[in-house]
Order: sequence, then structure tokens, then C-alpha cells
Amino acid sequence: MSKKVIIIEQSFGCGNPGLKSLVAALPYLLESGLSIEVWTEAIDEELLPLVTWRRLRYLQLPGSFGAMSFWLSAQIIASWRRNRIKQENVIYLTTGGKYWFADLSMFQFYNPTWWQIQGGKIYRGNESRLRRILTLWGIFEDLGVVRLPYCKRILAASRAIQADIERDKKRSNLTVSVLPNAVDTSTFAAPSKDSRLERRRQLGFADSHTVLLFVSMGHYVRKGFWRALACLENLRKQGHRDFRFLMVGGYPRKLKVIKGWLDRHHSGWQEWIVFTGMTDDVPTMMAAADALFFPSYFEAFSLVEIEAAALGLPLLLTRHHGSEMILREDRNGIFLPDDISGMGEALLKFRKQGLIDPCRDLGEALAPEEWAYQFENEMHLIFDFKTCLNL
Repeated sequence: MSKKVIIIEQSFGCGNPGLKSLVAALPYLLESGLSIEVWTEAIDEELLPLVTWRRLRYLQLPGSFGAMSFWLSAQIIASWRRNRIKQENVIYLTTGGKYWFADLSMFQFYNPTWWQIQGGKIYRGNESRLRRILTLWGIFEDLGVVRLPYCKRILAASRAIQADIERDKKRSNLTVSVLPNAVDTSTFAAPSKDSRLERRRQLGFADSHTVLLFVSMGHYVRKGFWRALACLENLRKQGHRDFRFLMVGGYPRKLKVIKGWLDRHHSGWQEWIVFTGMTDDVPTMMAAADALFFPSYFEAFSLVEIEAAALGLPLLLTRHHGSEMILREDRNGIFLPDDISGMGEALLKFRKQGLIDPCRDLGEALAPEEWAYQFENEMHLIFDFKTCLNL
């Protein structure tokens, strides 16, 4: 009898950052003999030939309230379905705390740690205050997986996340392993010099400009957008006006708010900041930059950093969870100080000297087939455990 993985997830597709590695590895997992069934409300059409889809409905409320609604649906409906499928050849998988009764949970974020980091940060407006409150819900979800006696294994995206979960777990029947994120190097491959120069020209960048890249669909405070902005504005006041800031991604409504704020507080920002918005051509947009400037406060093992490294872009990062698994000092990037002035000095030094021993280094990131192999090993450990329980 074939072995099956049932994935319980709010949205299943390439647009879900927590599932990108899994989605990229699907063909290899199917080749290994696993069958994949997905319980979700929304799924990318191109993935339908690879998986079996069963709709899991929930009340679709806006933002984080929709995530709460899905959580409730998962605990009730998915658990009811599960009680009807008591088979040792089936494993239930989810991300974070979306489904407490899963056999396996993948953690691309960890809210208890983010809560601690948030405690010492400055927030921007009511939205940030609301996110601070909603982090409490995330803690409730995450600790439910870690503390309740159902989940058997957790796959953490980085060793730092693994250490945080080990710190908080209170039971011996939970194993926490590290499964680093994967990148498809055929998609994120350095473009030709001509195509890169053409994209820079389309975006309005000259050869003399040092273009710093920032990529995000949201969570701008956590990812360091505002302190990146403050650092570059400070450099401009000092006369260093040849830096450009390329912002890739972002939903129209949120970008409209950011641009409105810039209009009020940073007149002339259009001269040095370019917003691409959501785009289907992310690799080429990213490759138009000279480096990734990502002074984030907290990540797990950032896909943006992995993808930028795959493109051969130097990584200019603050120290955060997962950065130690991708950045190789003075080979594929440099670590930045946390303070704005020190960050600016590091950028000026990088622009003048570059990296000491530059190379294309992906750190501990995996190829999709490597990710699939490690994931499959984790699956078999759970299958073997369930078999032993039924002997």
C-alpha cells in the first residue's frame, strides 16, 4: 500500500513562502513513491496534476482574522476527517500551528521568539501595534504544537529556530530537526550581462548608481524596510546621492500607504526609490540590483536571501535567525551593524571595496531534490514509528 502525506494548509501554492521548498520538491517526492493529498481552500491550478485536492472551507475574513478562522476549521473539520482515516500509512503535515494534531509540522517562523524581539523595537503606527497583539495568537498556535502531545516531529528551517523550539518544548516525545530551505537554481540563475543592463535601464538606473535591493510582500517593520530607508536617507544627507533603493514586491494597497507616507516626509523620494509592486519576473528584477540590502530583525532562513545568493548578489544583512546559514563573510556578503550610522558606514565601505573573496555561495540552502530526499527520510521515521505502535 502506498504511503500518503496529507497536507493541511490555508493556501497551497508557490505564493506561500512557507511552502515554496515543498512545492519545488513535489516532483521528486512523487518519484519516491509518496502520494500527496492537500486539504485547503485555495490551490494553484498548475499543482492540481501533482496532488489530490480536498476542499477545506473556512470563513474567509481579512488578514490575520482569516488565519484564525482557518485554524478553527482545521481543528474541527480536519480532525473529524482524520478520525475516519485511521491508517498507519498516512501522515498529516502542516506549517507552524495551523493544525495541532498533525504528525509533522514545518516551522518557517516562530512567534514566541518574535514576541521577545519585538519587545525592544520601535513600531510604526497602529498597524504595528495590531501586529504586536496578533503575535499573541501566533504564540498560542505555535506553542500548541510544541507543548501538546500530538505532533511527533518538527522540521525547523534553521538551527536557530530549532534551538528556540527546543528551549520551549516540555515533552520528550517530540523531535526537532533542521530542514533548510531550498532554491531552484534554474529559476534564480544569474542573467546575461545584456539582459541585466537592459532591466536596469528600464528601471531608470545608470551604471554609476549603486542599486540596493529589498524584497517583501509585507511585514515591512520586521524585515527592516524602515531602517533601510532611514540609513539611505542619512547617507543622502551626507552627500552620497548615488545610492538607489529597489523595492520588489508588495500589494498595491500597502504600497499606496507607504508612498503616501513618503510624499509627506521624504519629498523627492521618486529620485532614488523604485517600487516594482507584485511581478511575475522576480529573478530578473532582483538581478538588476548590485546587492541585497536586508536589515531584518527576525527571519527563519530567509528565502529572499537564498534567492539573492543564487543570483550572485552580495548579501548585506543584519544578524538574525538563519543568516548564519547563508552568509559567508566577505565571500557572498557582509554582516551589518544594527545602528543606522554604522550600517551606513558599512554600505560605503562595501561600495568602495566590494567583497574580499567574492563567490557564488548558497551556504546551507538545498536544491529541491536534496530537500525532497531529507524530507522523505523524515517521513519514513514517522511511518516506522506508527508501524511500531500498531505491532
